[in-house]
Amino acid sequence: MKKSFGVISLSHAIADIEIREKFSLSQQEFGDCYAQLSDVLGISEALILGTCNRVEIYYFDAQNKAEALVQFLCAFKGLSFDIHHSFFESKYGHDALTHLHEVAIGLQSMVLGDLEIFGQVKRAYQISCDVQSASTYMHRLLHRVFYCHKIINQSTRFKEGASSVSYTAVKLISDRNLMNPEGRVLVVGAGDMGKDVVKHLRNLGYLNVTICNRTNEKAHHLAQELGVHFIPYEQHKDYLNTCSLLMVAVNAKEALYTLTDFQYTAIRAVIDISSPRAVADEIQTLGIDLYNIDDMGQRIQRVMENRSAEIGRVRDIVSESVGEYLQWTKELEFNDHLVQFKSALEDIQKQVILANTKEWTVSQQQLASEATSQLINKIMKLPAIGLRNACQRGEATELSESLCELFDLERKSNIKSQ
Repeated sequence: MKKSFGVISLSHAIADIEIREKFSLSQQEFGDCYAQLSDVLGISEALILGTCNRVEIYYFDAQNKAEALVQFLCAFKGLSFDIHHSFFESKYGHDALTHLHEVAIGLQSMVLGDLEIFGQVKRAYQISCDVQSASTYMHRLLHRVFYCHKIINQSTRFKEGASSVSYTAVKLISDRNLMNPEGRVLVVGAGDMGKDVVKHLRNLGYLNVTICNRTNEKAHHLAQELGVHFIPYEQHKDYLNTCSLLMVAVNAKEALYTLTDFQYTAIRAVIDISSPRAVADEIQTLGIDLYNIDDMGQRIQRVMENRSAEIGRVRDIVSESVGEYLQWTKELEFNDHLVQFKSALEDIQKQVILANTKEWTVSQQQLASEATSQLINKIMKLPAIGLRNACQRGEATELSESLCELFDLERKSNIKSQ
């Protein structure tokens, strides 16, 4: 049964951060979600992408299961479908393939050409592989996307210039004069985003940087690697008394910091690039500046003109990549039909030899089998060449269907699989 590609997407393009953070998935939830996609919806090949700006489920299935997937995700998170379904968009077939390419490349990002999203897509693919939710079609598609990304990097200026959520968050410090270069900053979170934040702080001249993480060993290793200070996670709230700036990049189900954590501290500003948000809005009543993910997006758009000029060329490369993937799927489908056709001929061969060579010796039967096998191979050449040529012209579907109908290949294939 032929499967097509689809996606449901909740992103910054439609939903603000209050909605997006409701659907944020923890590491444990990713595994549970994959298992239930298979058990509940019968989707065995999928990829779940979760970032600070989007939650998406990509899938292969013979049917468009967008509505069922939105219902599933709402139920999985214990949220109302009636209230939240309008925040999702869905695509199927060619549009879904284009969407995945554009997401991975950064065309759909809050930060045009975002530097972090490609790595996030690669990690999502690795998780899909680890839980055995990726097979032939998904493997081919993702490697097609990776190659497309490489071509865009090599042949366009779309990725030129440092621009990402983590970079913009750090750049905000000097742009808004939130802290002088000698000031003390605490970074909470040692994941990919936290690591990038620390790197950008160092590169931009902020030397008094301290990092902590729920897993102390991970933060300690990162501090040694990047040449910054480390404190145990148990001390992070007490440490606010000595800091000018707090930067948070964690994945927490509820606010990590509330109003009481900032009373009588030296903190002047907080930059929260977590999803869901880790810092309560109420801290602003203390006169503390608070910035979140959406604030980053508003600032980033002002430096995107140089990338915008490359969008046309990037879309052409994406279109070519999607076309090549679809060409491969057609050839794969037609190859399956050729295999079925050859199998049908071999069944006829066995029946004829069995009916007409009962009195022959074993060696005579072997000669007959070899001769008729050569005949089958010669017969196969013409439809194989014809289908491949027709596939390149985009005309192979009718020929392939005629071949299946003439030899009843679908029915015979189903009988063999039973």
